Amino acid sequence: MLRSCTLLALAAACCAADPSGLVESVDGKALVLRFDATSAARLVPGCLVAIYGPGQVEKHPLTKEVIIERPRLVAKAQITALVPCPQARVVWQAEGAAPAAGNDAVAITELAPNAPPAPTAVPAKVTAGAGGQLLVKAPVADPDGDPLICTWELSDPGRSGRLDARTTTRPEIGWSAPLAAGEWKLTLNVRDRLGQRTSMVLPLAASEATEPVKRELRTVAWFGEGAEPAIARLRRAADGRWWGIDGDGVVWRCDAGWRRWEKVAFAEPPKHAVALAFHKDEVAILDASRGMVSSGGVVAVHAVADGAKRRSIGGLVSPTDVAVAPDGAVLVADQGAGGVQVFEPDGRPRLRLGRAGDGNDDFKGLLGIACDPDGGIYAVDQLQRRVLRWDRFGRSLAPWGVPTDDKDPPVDCCVRPGGLLVLSQSGRVAAFDRDGRSAAPWIALGSEGLVSDPRTAAGIGADLLGEAVVAYPGRGVLARYAPDGALAGVRGAPLRAGTLWAADAIGRLVLVLPDDHRLALLDPEGWMVGAYGARMAEGGPVKDPVSLSVSPSGRWAAVVDGKSRQVVRWDLTQPKVPPKVFSSRGESTGQLASPVSLVVDDAGRTWVLDDDTYRVTVFDVEGAYLFHFGSKGKGPAELYEPKLLAVTADAQVAYIYDAYRYEIKKFAIELEAKQTRHVVNSQGKGTEPGQLKDAVGLAVDRQGLVWVVDASREDLQILDLRGTSCLPVAARRLGDLDLRKPVGLALSPDGLAWLPVGRTAIAGVR
Repeated sequence: MLRSCTLLALAAACCAADPSGLVESVDGKALVLRFDATSAARLVPGCLVAIYGPGQVEKHPLTKEVIIERPRLVAKAQITALVPCPQARVVWQAEGAAPAAGNDAVAITELAPNAPPAPTAVPAKVTAGAGGQLLVKAPVADPDGDPLICTWELSDPGRSGRLDARTTTRPEIGWSAPLAAGEWKLTLNVRDRLGQRTSMVLPLAASEATEPVKRELRTVAWFGEGAEPAIARLRRAADGRWWGIDGDGVVWRCDAGWRRWEKVAFAEPPKHAVALAFHKDEVAILDASRGMVSSGGVVAVHAVADGAKRRSIGGLVSPTDVAVAPDGAVLVADQGAGGVQVFEPDGRPRLRLGRAGDGNDDFKGLLGIACDPDGGIYAVDQLQRRVLRWDRFGRSLAPWGVPTDDKDPPVDCCVRPGGLLVLSQSGRVAAFDRDGRSAAPWIALGSEGLVSDPRTAAGIGADLLGEAVVAYPGRGVLARYAPDGALAGVRGAPLRAGTLWAADAIGRLVLVLPDDHRLALLDPEGWMVGAYGARMAEGGPVKDPVSLSVSPSGRWAAVVDGKSRQVVRWDLTQPKVPPKVFSSRGESTGQLASPVSLVVDDAGRTWVLDDDTYRVTVFDVEGAYLFHFGSKGKGPAELYEPKLLAVTADAQVAYIYDAYRYEIKKFAIELEAKQTRHVVNSQGKGTEPGQLKDAVGLAVDRQGLVWVVDASREDLQILDLRGTSCLPVAARRLGDLDLRKPVGLALSPDGLAWLPVGRTAIAGVR
């Protein structure tokens, strides 16, 4: 027994005499470690490390020299990151002991699984006033300290309000409550970078509004010409926002919900940016002229928050792309310099990877560069159509061939969770996993039918969920792909042309495309996700679109055609089912002579205003005539120049704008009796609150308030006609919002007003 104890003591002494690593610093439960290269190469996220401190010491009885030292196990820690250096968190600690700088660290075979994100408290109910906005924060954190990837989803879409974004990098989200009281659930799905997941349900509630909700009426979204640049390269920052570079080398930034682009305000703006990469709170921007031999240039590192320039790196020859390694090292693809130039975080040269030449390991057309979270480096050679690779220690790995040809060369690459994406000029994407396997390339945008001739692709970026966005700067559009490679939408200024828009309660927009008169459906982030109907040139039913409407629930959408005098109505839940076409030209019951405006309610009924017959004709869900109301005349309850129609969500009240008297006329509706009753009018022509001069848009929200856009006054007013009088609630001069020449109004039931501006843009005001 004594001999066995002695052997154990000697083994512990040997371990302490030659530890594989040590603790460099301690910050609470977080440790920074250091290992030799051989030991570091064997570490993987999730493995355990034993931390030893000073223990029992035995000395020679005569010389007093230490002959045996038994180190004490003070803690076990789990590796959470490997770059820029090994980092760990304490998962076990001996009683009365604590790790300290200088302690020995020994990797052990015992493994601990990566801990998933976990709740830190029971979610409390979040309550907002009907129509109010607030920031919802979820009590969740990751025990390993990993970054979080958050995906949000509201229950009962269309009645539960609107979120600012689908995904965030923090467990918080902006919520706009609906204009109605109720209770809902907000589901949060969280995962860390290693794929561990957890879910949480946050209860939400909106309280009843006793009076009209006060509104700031500010611009919250803007799509179209002048608001969506033609992006050539793009990346997603750690805070969830997208950054892009247009063809003129200007850097733009868009919020996580894709609502609005803005030029980045730099203290020292780049002259001609061509690429960018992020590291923590910094953005590295390659400032050079792509394609010019020996153009030189610099990499400038700016603070993400305020755009302040922190440092710059020169010594470049013909750079084309930039990436940042996990330890902060800056990598530049530079064919003129012979390969990938690697600089220390402070800008000092570190090394060069690769060389120019015709050999198997040489570069002939180095173009793109990317770096994964573990420090692996990928470089795309456009001429040889392959990816050269190195591990985080700079050791060369076997290259990957890109499945394309000389007519369709690769143009960009990016890292996504679990692999690498390589973009070809045609827009096809090769998706490699970690082992270099690549399935069939993703189909290019031009093959999907949403956009004809998108021209050539130039850049690709990915987010933490694995979704990818491809840029087509020549056409000014972006294509979004799901993680499995399916096309999930397209966006860009050319897709916003048109004056006929409608909005539903889910947050979606519907547009009549002016070129082919198809119906385009846009998701809450402004991505065009579908097109309905045949093109006009292919025999489509819409020849002369006059008015467009979508039901509050988002199920039905309808267009009235000025040429055929017919209503064309789609069921948006069944995109493959042909639209229902009904009504005909004429002045008899159920016919249309000169339709000018229409509304579709949630029951599928269609209401059409006709300025030749001075009446509103109502059709049922099957398109059959139900009844009509209205008569010609110049009196308060009559119609003389009817132009616009709005109907409440419950189909109990209709509002008609009559341009002859510059009034909005309210009619109470009795559906079962098929009767209406005139109630009240607005205040007539003028510039005072509640008055009108040239109304071009009319709608009613879920609260029963009337919204009206006036092209002559150039303002947006909210009026309360719910009683027997007209009370101004709010007004906003559109010039104060930099909006000019409004041509219509698309209002969501919860009070997000979309204003088509001219014929090429639309702005969201709330």
